[in-house]
Amino acid sequence: VGIRNSLDMAKCQVGIASCVRLGQGRSIRIQTAAGRGLFAQIDGEPWKVRRNTTVEVSLRSQAAMLSKTKSREDAVYKISQVLLNAEIARIISPNQHKYLLNKIQKEVASD
Repeated sequence: VGIRNSLDMAKCQVGIASCVRLGQGRSIRIQTAAGRGLFAQIDGEPWKVRRNTTVEVSLRSQAAMLSKTKSREDAVYKISQVLLNAEIARIISPNQHKYLLNKIQKEVASD
């Protein structure tokens, strides 16, 4: 699946948005352009694919990587906990926490 940013990833994980399905197969080859690389996550491990690189991914066994929460309220609560932990760890500022939570609540209300 493809996402645009980390906020989209969080929304997909809690079930208030959908990821973009890029493709499916037993073996996938991804080639990055000469001018830039891309960020990826495989088996939960984030990494950067360098520019002008070919990555081959093949199927070994299946595992669910994203799952929906039971309700939208539960989703917003879980996201608020992640934001709070990020603020406590000084990854984001209190203003960023407030902005992101506001944005998420508006997204949930508009769906």
